[in-house]
Amino acid sequence: MRSLGHLPVLALALAGAAGIVVLAGVLPLPDPYPAARDAVDELGAWTYLLVGAVVLLETSVGLGMLSPGEAVIAVAGAAAAAGVLDPVVLVAVAWCCGVAGDTLSWALGRRYGQAALPRIGRRIGLTPARVDRVAARVARGGGWVLIAGRFVGPVRVLAPFLCGASGMRYRKFLPFDVVGIALWAGTYLAIGWAFSDALESATGRAGQIGIAVLLAGGIVVLALRRVSPAPGPSPTPDPARPA
Repeated sequence: MRSLGHLPVLALALAGAAGIVVLAGVLPLPDPYPAARDAVDELGAWTYLLVGAVVLLETSVGLGMLSPGEAVIAVAGAAAAAGVLDPVVLVAVAWCCGVAGDTLSWALGRRYGQAALPRIGRRIGLTPARVDRVAARVARGGGWVLIAGRFVGPVRVLAPFLCGASGMRYRKFLPFDVVGIALWAGTYLAIGWAFSDALESATGRAGQIGIAVLLAGGIVVLALRRVSPAPGPSPTPDPARPA
């Protein structure tokens, strides 16, 4: 392995020192959990609207990748454990909005899915033949895919769309989707409820670890870029010499 010189070694040492300082708690970091808890206190009943909007985005095709639905539901569950929110209303809101988002995805798949499937397949690295096989499997056992795949991000987002694109009737789609949404939302609400006390300390520790990793990675990348040789100009062909 080629030596990278003294600068990367120094950068690695600085990155390690920065990580130790952060993880040891010498450098205080802001804890986002109290801010989230205070926001829930301030919003009051409007928190239900926020949770519903996030769940709706989480279950809508193409938007679930960007919406932190599980985290929001877990924090809402912790707020319910503290008596800030009504758990029954919270479950009802998450359940209704989740079913609404999946229904929208199913309808879009029903209307545009067959034409959009090859393009979606190319974006996620699937050949048209594999897309056809996935659609056929969803058509045969789509109900169980909606339940079993609810906790897998890409499957959760794409399964309702694929159900609609494959021609699955809504009366077959809806019962399985209702069960899947209930299990998904109920699980993360229960996690937030059960670990409401541990969530605060866990988020602070996770923030420290994340900052340490970012510091170390950033310093190393900058050091490696400093020692990387700049690309020279492309050689121009000599007109006197034949190609």
